[in-house]
Amino acid sequence: MRRTALLALLTCALTALTALPIAPATAATDPAPNEPALNEPALNEPALDEPADRLVPLAGLTFRGGTNVEFARGAETGDFVLRQWGEDGVNAPVVPRGATSLLDAYLKITPVDLPVPAALLDTADTAPPGLAERRVVDGPVTATDLAVPEGGASVRAGCWKDHFANPLWSESYPGMAPWEYRSTDHGGRFRYAGSAILNCTPKGSPSALWAKHRMYRSNAAGITGIRLVNIAVPPGGWNDEVIYGFLAGRYFTVRYSDGWNSSPNCTCQYHRQGVFTDHHP
Repeated sequence: MRRTALLALLTCALTALTALPIAPATAATDPAPNEPALNEPALNEPALDEPADRLVPLAGLTFRGGTNVEFARGAETGDFVLRQWGEDGVNAPVVPRGATSLLDAYLKITPVDLPVPAALLDTADTAPPGLAERRVVDGPVTATDLAVPEGGASVRAGCWKDHFANPLWSESYPGMAPWEYRSTDHGGRFRYAGSAILNCTPKGSPSALWAKHRMYRSNAAGITGIRLVNIAVPPGGWNDEVIYGFLAGRYFTVRYSDGWNSSPNCTCQYHRQGVFTDHHP
């Protein structure tokens, strides 16, 4: 297994290094008001009558400027989820383009003294640069007040659209009638699915204007499978999700909708963007 090989390489490298003092991870702050917890509906949205996996948190990180990042793994599927969210025009995703895996993404956005969740070693085919300098721990890692890493944007202009370098879809609508994208329409099975929503509706608008964002995976074509992501994005908010299908490619489905039947009577605008790919998006 890759994890065993990576741990062996890490152990050998660490024996050649002088032990460095490691600062303990700090406790993560509570989510912002009305911000849904990882994989939990916002505003007490009723649970959907469909199969859903329970995500086990691996890391919860908060960056200066307010960007939140979470790494998690499905308890049943074993697949991994990288989630970023924040406030439009105030902050932006911090994972820089060019990350080769979820492990590499974690190493790129965290300081060297922050431990690495051991489960993330399973997301890399080879050990990324810098892994030998890091302490690996079994438990979840939390940290706050992290500096925005080099290559990550601290803020972007309102309702920006460049979440992914080569998206398969990138569309804006005055309302979000239910719509879905299936990987079977783009080649079938992939290792990654990336999806983002920007809710460009004015901040402070009624809760009915939250946008719904759901992602599913399956091992067989023609079925939706099990839900890994179920998020509601408030007016003025953004949400960026990446699923990594552990070990082999998956069939993915991404669904978008709103809570108000797509009949806008205000300045209500959404942007959705996504990709199915065999490389980290």
